[in-house]
Amino acid sequence: MLALDGGGTKTLVGLADTTGKVRILPPVGGVNAFDNTQWRDHLDAALSAAPIEKDRIAGAVIGMPGYGESRKYDEAYRQALDTFLSPDAIVINDVFMAHDGAFAGAQGVLALAGTGAMAVARDAGGRYHRVGGWGHDFGDEGSAYWIGREALKRASWAFDGRSDAKAFQEKLSAAIGAEDPDRFGGLLEWLARLEHMRSGIAGLARQIDAMAEAGEATAQEIMTEAAKQLARQVIAVRERAGLVQDVPWSFAGSVFKSRLVIETLSETLGSAPVLPVLPPLGGGLLGAAWAAGWPVSTSWRDRVREALS
Repeated sequence: MLALDGGGTKTLVGLADTTGKVRILPPVGGVNAFDNTQWRDHLDAALSAAPIEKDRIAGAVIGMPGYGESRKYDEAYRQALDTFLSPDAIVINDVFMAHDGAFAGAQGVLALAGTGAMAVARDAGGRYHRVGGWGHDFGDEGSAYWIGREALKRASWAFDGRSDAKAFQEKLSAAIGAEDPDRFGGLLEWLARLEHMRSGIAGLARQIDAMAEAGEATAQEIMTEAAKQLARQVIAVRERAGLVQDVPWSFAGSVFKSRLVIETLSETLGSAPVLPVLPPLGGGLLGAAWAAGWPVSTSWRDRVREALS
């Protein structure tokens, strides 16, 4: 089996056999064609590193960001993948693959918050529904990018006197190594040095969460609001899919490394999350096994999960 988990910031490829033995290839950059002009180079690098001929791959599931949202990019993705995989390879939106991993095919709501953010659910007929994920220009609320952008906005307000969060601005400037934090251009110069702006801004989420854990009030406000935005997506997609209120929810993505986000989201939704059965890459391997007709036992799933952890 082969699975590819394509993200906005990084891409992973995994291989698994019938015993559940997994090999994970070194990560490469993001493959989101909507905002990354190097997506094709990164995709080629990810798949060309697979130490196996395509006629030996029994099944493949490829999770691509934004798949199914643009005919132009869908066709570009398929053309790129045909170089390395057979036409039978399944290409799906990366968040649907993450849902398959989290619930192993069962019903539930997945809150996804990495570089972007959305919520996904499957209804009684097995159809996927999604809320959010409208991109960084006017959506992706609660995502790592949203957190980073909100932090920069708050810091700019403090710098020019629109808020009293001067301590937050100084801590953020120090954390990112902005030159001369008391000069107007400090944050802008940091921004200009980024190789990929969306990924760079999303990377600030780790700093903001660390500041929140240390008790910084503005950082706590940002992380708490991110969780509330994610909760709105979960509630909306649950209703859209016709699911009952107590259907389990789970999570995927780097933002959920935040204790504060998980605790706030749990409080807002009225229940704690269930742990994902498998991470997104595991969801791809599971889907590939299903498609190839492999018998998927609990022990196989356990071995895959242990390998991917």
